[in-house]
This record gives sequence, structure tokens and C-alpha cells, in this order.
Amino acid sequence: MTEALSILAAGLFVTAAITDLASRRIPNALCFALASLALGRLVLTAPGLAAAAADLGVALAALITGAALFARGWLGGGDVKLIAAGVLWVGHEGAGAFLMLTAVAGGLLAMIWLLRRALSADLDPRAGALPYGVAIAIAGVAVTAAIP
Repeated sequence: MTEALSILAAGLFVTAAITDLASRRIPNALCFALASLALGRLVLTAPGLAAAAADLGVALAALITGAALFARGWLGGGDVKLIAAGVLWVGHEGAGAFLMLTAVAGGLLAMIWLLRRALSADLDPRAGALPYGVAIAIAGVAVTAAIP
């Protein structure tokens, strides 16, 4: 991947984490920008039709799976869109690592969040909402840094 696109993608992941922490929302514009960078990566690196189709197919599968999780109330809509854009960004070759790191970071984040909640008298309803965008961003930055 081009270094400039990777830096921009990492910045978008970090921005998504910050906005999720601050407002429990991940703006559509961030997800759209990341997906646009991913399409730019496909154009600039010209991986071939089969690889590009695999990247798009895996991202679509992530979006459909995420939509099912959203329908059950297990993920937020912004999380689903960020995961799908992230999968498109890292491509089919990086998707497994991205999703696994997202799950691991999400589990660690949940433990920290529960501990924080148990030790705090904060009854703010937003305090209970897990900002999963942070876990997605950690995985996105890590996989982006690992891809040559």
C-alpha cells in the first residue's frame, strides 16, 4: 500500500475511536472516507480482478454479518460500517487478522470497561455503552502498520 494512504487510513481509524469515545457515534463520513481510501488502494496497487473481487466480497460479507449483529443489538451501526470499511481497507489477505485483533481488543476493552464501571459511582447512561470503535481502530491501525 502506498504510505500516504496508510497514514490517512490510520488517522481515520484514530478519529473514529476518538469520536466513539466522545459521543458513542462513528460518523458516516469517516466510514465513507475509509472505504474511499480502500478503493483508491485497489486502483493504485492494481492487485488484479480476482484479488479486487475478493476484497469487495469479504467486505460485503462483513457488512452483511455486521447488519445481522446490529439487528440483534450486539453492535452499533457505526461499528458495522467501520468494520466493513476496515475489511475493505485491509483487503481479503488482512481481513482475518483485522477481525481477530478487533475481537481481542474488544474483549480487553470490555474487561476494562466493566472494571471501570464497577469501581465508579457514575450513573451516566452513556458510561455503560462500550465504545467498540476503539477496538476496531486498534486493529485497523495495527494491521495497516503490518501491511507492506
